[in-house]
Amino acid sequence: MSLSMRLSLSQEMTQRLSLEQRLEQKLGVRMALIQALQGEEYTPHAVCPACTRAMTPVEILKGFNRDPADFTTACSGCGHRFAPKLKTRGGYGSVEVALYCDIQTQAQLAGHEHHSPEEFRVKNAALYHSAVYHNGSLHAAFDRLDIKYEFEEAAVDALAKVRPFLGQLPDTELARIIGHQLREVRSARRKAGIRAFRSSR
Repeated sequence: MSLSMRLSLSQEMTQRLSLEQRLEQKLGVRMALIQALQGEEYTPHAVCPACTRAMTPVEILKGFNRDPADFTTACSGCGHRFAPKLKTRGGYGSVEVALYCDIQTQAQLAGHEHHSPEEFRVKNAALYHSAVYHNGSLHAAFDRLDIKYEFEEAAVDALAKVRPFLGQLPDTELARIIGHQLREVRSARRKAGIRAFRSSR
């Protein structure tokens, strides 16, 4: 392999690693915000049964094939497909459930809007926690399907909770997660003198 090819390959690997690190950082910020809002810690968990590789949350999410009927992720080491888990810990104790990708979660939500958060958690814990993990709340998850969720979730001052995260995620994503108007989040960020999120950070 020529020197120029080795340099090109090295640069490509560095860029890929940098992108992976940015995705991990962004996901970490989202999880910290959701924990602040929900009072629960969410941790994706996957150890490949074929090669024993422990996968990162970003690797787990990237391994899904976006098929609503396939609940497996692909091992980033050997490619073996298996079902990942989602560990949650909070006021209800700790539990480990199946983790669905965002598409699978959205595909299963319709029909559950008639369940209160407590009922939903009991009747389908994996779907409940996957919906919160990907969206921040049940309201935000159902909003994406244009379904109104009538039940109240735990009362929190979401705008106050989001302040430490302003500028760390796009205003649009923060607004969706906390269920507020984009203008409210943007206004809060500007009043705090915080620059808008830039993906190149």
